[in-house]
Amino acid sequence: INCVGLYGLMEFVCRSVNSNPEKTEEANLVPGTLTVTSMSISLNPDDLPQVEEIINNYDHRSYKMVTDPNGYLRITVDLEAKELVVFHHSHEGLELGRYRSKTPQDMSWQLERAKVISNLGHAMYVGSQLERAWYHLHRGREYIQDKSKLVD
Repeated sequence: INCVGLYGLMEFVCRSVNSNPEKTEEANLVPGTLTVTSMSISLNPDDLPQVEEIINNYDHRSYKMVTDPNGYLRITVDLEAKELVVFHHSHEGLELGRYRSKTPQDMSWQLERAKVISNLGHAMYVGSQLERAWYHLHRGREYIQDKSKLVD
């Protein structure tokens, strides 16, 4: 209900600005994306059928992973050498390359020069995983891609 109300408020503000006769410039505001950050959520069990209907109506909007045509990367750390290690594989599992670096930035540059990554989503994912791996490396901890937690 709060989210619907907030979106309604955005629509109201846009309509008000667009129809204000005292405006000096032409305005054509439209509501943008509503982003809500919440520390908790609760749900009345009686509302579950309505919630399921909403989820089903928006299922087509869910994120679908798109594989990178250039292959996939397995990110690890070499604790002894104090290096990040990235293995580049084809979708058939053939190793296409191996890269080593002391920093995520240098690793990113190596992967860019080698044209290992071809889409933005993959690049963003790899960047975040390289930072996580570097965090573990500098704390002397093993790193497991997608599973390692950032805790002290």
